[in-house]
Amino acid sequence: MGLLMKATNQTAFAKIGLMGFAGSGKTWTATDIAIGLTRLSKGKQIAFFDSEQGSDFMTKTVAEN
Repeated sequence: MGLLMKATNQTAFAKIGLMGFAGSGKTWTATDIAIGLTRLSKGKQIAFFDSEQGSDFMTKTVAEN
């Protein structure tokens, strides 16, 4: 099936929405939350979908954690 899969009824580990002005720290906060959740979930991986192609600066932060 590739990237898309049939929907199943599951409980999410977290459902989070972030809103704010440009430069207010949404990407930084979302990345920090994702890193924390990977630690709590015993090493699950982070998937990052960036519709604006401006998150490259976070790759080093994710790699270090």
